[in-house]
This record gives sequence, C-alpha cells and structure tokens, in this order.
Amino acid sequence: MDAGGRTIRDSDLLAAILCFSLFVSVVWFSSGDIPLLADNQHYFFIAERAAAGVPPHVSQFDPKNALGMLVTAAAMRTGRLVGVDDITASRIVSVGAGAFAVALVWPLARRITGSRTAAWTAFVGMMSLERFVIMSAMGSQPKIFLVAFLEASMLALSHGRVLTAGATAAAAFLCWQPAGALLATGPLALILARAGARKVALFALAAALPIVAYEAYFLYHDALAEQIEQAFVFPSKYMESLPATLQPVLRRARWTFAISQGVDAGSIVPLVSLVGLGLLWLGILRPSSRIVAAFHGRTDRIYLAATAHVALLSCLVSFQGFPDRFWLDPLMAITAGWVFSLIADRLAAKVSAVPWHLCVRGACAASLLWMALAGQWSGTEIRGLEAQRRTARALGGILDSGYSVYSVGCTHLLALNHVSNFSPYGFFFRGVEEYLHAKTQGRGYFPLRDGAPPDVILLSRGKYLQQQPWFERDYVRVKRDEFSGQMVQVWLRADVLSGRVSRGSRAREAVSP
Repeated sequence: MDAGGRTIRDSDLLAAILCFSLFVSVVWFSSGDIPLLADNQHYFFIAERAAAGVPPHVSQFDPKNALGMLVTAAAMRTGRLVGVDDITASRIVSVGAGAFAVALVWPLARRITGSRTAAWTAFVGMMSLERFVIMSAMGSQPKIFLVAFLEASMLALSHGRVLTAGATAAAAFLCWQPAGALLATGPLALILARAGARKVALFALAAALPIVAYEAYFLYHDALAEQIEQAFVFPSKYMESLPATLQPVLRRARWTFAISQGVDAGSIVPLVSLVGLGLLWLGILRPSSRIVAAFHGRTDRIYLAATAHVALLSCLVSFQGFPDRFWLDPLMAITAGWVFSLIADRLAAKVSAVPWHLCVRGACAASLLWMALAGQWSGTEIRGLEAQRRTARALGGILDSGYSVYSVGCTHLLALNHVSNFSPYGFFFRGVEEYLHAKTQGRGYFPLRDGAPPDVILLSRGKYLQQQPWFERDYVRVKRDEFSGQMVQVWLRADVLSGRVSRGSRAREAVSP
C-alpha cells in the first residue's frame, strides 16, 4: 500500500460532499412522477412485504440476494412511523445510496490515481451514465446499494481499513451474488500487495459477520430453506449457463460498452475505460513497464483492476438488463478518468505556456454547472406514477369486495395496497418455467390456496401462465381501462363471473367494465 495518510483529506471530503449534494439536487427534485418500471416493481413488492413482516423469498419467489430490498424495507418501516408513504421512503434511501455511490467516486479516484483531474472526470463520467441516475430516482433497485457498498469497500481498503472493506464487500455480495467476487478480489489484492496474512484473515472475518447476520434473519423468520433454495440452488440449476457460441458474447459486449445503437455520449466512458484496460494488459505483457511498477504494492489499484475484470466478464457471460452493468459503472468511470488525466498531463507538459490547471478547473466547473442546470433531464421524460396509483386504487376496490387476487408481473399494485400475493410465483423470469416443470413433475403449475384457485388474475409479462391448459378454460378476460392503460390484463374466474360462485353484487360491480 502507498505511504499516504490513513484518513480522507479535508479537500477530498469537501469534494465528496459537493458531489453528494449535486446528485441529490439533480435527481430528487427532478424525479417527479417517475413510475416504477420493469424489475423495480417486483423489488418494491418484496421490500413492502418485508416491511410488513413477510421475509423475501417467502413473499415472492426471487433468486437475488435480498439485502438491498431489506434496506428499502427498513426505510419503509421508518417512513410509516413519521407519516411518509412507501414510494417516497424507498426513493429517499435509494437517492441517498446513489448519491453516496457517486460521491465516493471522487475520493476513490483521487486516492487510486493521485489526480484531481481524474477524480473530477470520474465524477462527471459517473453522472453521465444516465440509467444509474434514473434507477436511483425510481427507487427499489438493489444494485444501487451494491454500487455504494462496492465503492465503500474499495475506499476503505485503500486507507487500510481492512475490517470495513471486508464487511462492505460482503454487503455488496448480499445485494447480488456476482458481487461475491469482491470476497475473492479483496484478499487477492492484499496478497499480491504483500499486506500480510493477518490482514487477509481480518478481511475474511469481517466479511463473514454480515453474512451470518443475514442468514440469521431468515432463520429467525423460519425462511432459511426458501432463501438457500432460491438464492443458490435455483440459479445454479436453472439460470446459470455459459454461452455456447461467440455471438451472445459479442451482443453483450455491445450492450456493456453502450454501442448497440451506435457510438454516442453514453459510449464515451465505457470505450475510454476499455482503452485503460488495454493499456494495463500491454503493461502486464512488459514486466519492466511503468504500468506494472504503478501497481506494485498498491492494494487499491489491484483491487480495482481485479474487480473490473470480473465485473466485465460477468457482463459478457450473463447480461440480462442494464442494471447488471451497474457494479462496473464506477470502475469504468475511474478508469476513464485515469486515462484522461494521463493524456491531460502529457499535453500540459508539451504546452507549458498554457495555465493547464486553470483550464482543467474551468472545464470541471463548467461541467458541474451544466449538470446542475441542465441535469434536470433525469426522469423528465418518464411519467406515470400517479397513473399507477390510480390503478392500485382500482385494485383496492376489487380486494375490498372480497376477491382473491393473483398478480403476475405487476405485484407493485398489491404492494401499494399492502397485501400479499395469492402465490409467491408473481414473476416468471428465466428458469422459473423449468423449475416449476420439475417441481410439478411435468403436470404444469396451478395456483391454489386452501384448495381454491384465485378469483382474479392480473397479468403482465406472464406468457407462461397463459400457456397452461386451465387458464383460458377457467378464466374470462374482463376489460378495465384503469388496468389496460398500465398494460395489465384482468382475468376473472368463469364460475365467479357466471354467478355459480357468489361474491355478491358489490363484488360483481368491482370487476365490471
């Protein structure tokens, strides 16, 4: 490890506070009517149920580690004590985590590169990754918390805080399993930097404690079997598989480097970071190079490089959606900042007549001002939260009328009514069909509670259910504008609609067009 001080400099701390404040001002005050989209709907439901006392993996079948959802659940429970609704509470903690992640980029880049130019460039680069910003504003995305924990681990290790580094690395893993790579790259960095066996042991011990506490939560809730089955057994048997050809790898590479639609502003940071990795490998192939010397004894740089390679490999092998790249984003931003600072230093040496430091500071100030004024783009084109609330209120009328409701692909509507789903299979992602086929011994899935199927099925992203022989035989689609506007189909059980199973006139009115 380098011989620098063990604490963050005051100037670095002030810069981090500035970055945090700027992120909050850009994101929170422009979040407005952003709806819950895609997987965030699913995670919001799990968090809301956890806040109500129903643990993850019990409320909904899900293969992801659940620490991020438990953090959101804790925010919801706190919000309920002070009169803050669940959506707002989830977004407060999400924006806070996103701001913390963006703020940590500055001192982390400064520590690793030794350059303020690299630190400012890394910060601007991180802010340019629009989808991270929007997901922070939307709330309930576990990988936002993953990024914050990852950076905290790297910054802690760069300052010799091995216990903090180990604990936060474990926390990142508990948000998403691939981040378990940190539990290997952290000790590897300590070993390669010759930090000593004691520090490696302390890192491992600190990492074990959050994991034990996490598993104790599920043990306390009598849900340990479900947690292990869904988070480890299910992914290994039904989700994970190496690509058989090069074509999917190349497709994921285009997604990872944001060039699937051509090169644009969002491609700059990923492509420049790729140049940085290329320079690193050129240096590795020439052991006497200055690049190898720059990494000698530097735990923080080795930790960054090793983790970046694993994260990049993870994206190339299994990229299911843009949040899968989030844990690579700060690593790319720091690498791109480092490359930019090296270029800037070379130019400054050749053009000595130009007050280079003033130019750099002026460019950074202009970038910050632009983001503060024009950065309101975050979420301004995405609207619909109030429409989702209206749909949830319509669902509330159905629930109040005594119907049992099974929601598939739109469980956030149940969360807004503070009710559980009829079945834990509320989202049919990759591998679930095969899992249910094996579990039912090929008979097909048929949801039952107390021997009876649900009265109403809300369907969004649920093709698997429609393929079951009982679905169109036993259910009739009912047109409801409040739901169709949210791309949600309403299906009523045929014997309930015909009156053979009575729910009363009020119930029939609740589902009538």
